[in-house]
Amino acid sequence: MSYKSVWDFGRGGNTNYSVHTIGEYPSKIKPQVFHEIVKRFSTFNDTILDPFCGCGTMAVESKLLGRNSINYDINPIAIELTKTKLKALNNEEIDKAYDYFIKELEKEKDSLETNRLRKVQIDKEIKRYLQIKDQVKTIETNHICEVKDARYFSLEKESVHAVITDIPYANMIKYTDLKDDLSTIEDYDKFLEEITSSFVNIWNCLKKDGYCVIFVADYRIGASRK
Repeated sequence: MSYKSVWDFGRGGNTNYSVHTIGEYPSKIKPQVFHEIVKRFSTFNDTILDPFCGCGTMAVESKLLGRNSINYDINPIAIELTKTKLKALNNEEIDKAYDYFIKELEKEKDSLETNRLRKVQIDKEIKRYLQIKDQVKTIETNHICEVKDARYFSLEKESVHAVITDIPYANMIKYTDLKDDLSTIEDYDKFLEEITSSFVNIWNCLKKDGYCVIFVADYRIGASRK
């Protein structure tokens, strides 16, 4: 996938595959999005931090792509769901996931008529997936899943290669009733103040040449819906 200002993942098709079908969680980003982000901004054996891990979508994609992950969330249910998915992601499920990736690329190729360049790109992507599918299963990755507040966790300075996370959208979606859950903060300025503390933590543990990818939503839209 080349660099460009807009990546269109579409609205149709399956939103889940492999162990992503386990459990329910509010406001789940398509796994395909995390898959491409993890693939783009990290490499084999890198360690990726997700301080707002939710149901573990990033963790699963990290394991599928041979990366290590550190997953924190203030919600114990989210952490247990993440652990469950990672445990279920055995070699058979890894094969199923890669079969899904390849079939989706083949479907895209079949739908193309004149875009010869994209067809060549798809052939290369399929070949790459076939190469790394077995390679990933030989990589012993480590995945930490702990209940922690993103404002106060402590990691060694410059210890993670990338941060990829989907932050709370202020109080647009209330995840829990826990008093320290950022999604329970009604005052938007207060929310910004509190989440800044998590960004300080992120900055301290991220390697100087590492990437930080943060998914956000337009709070003005959410507020108008209320």
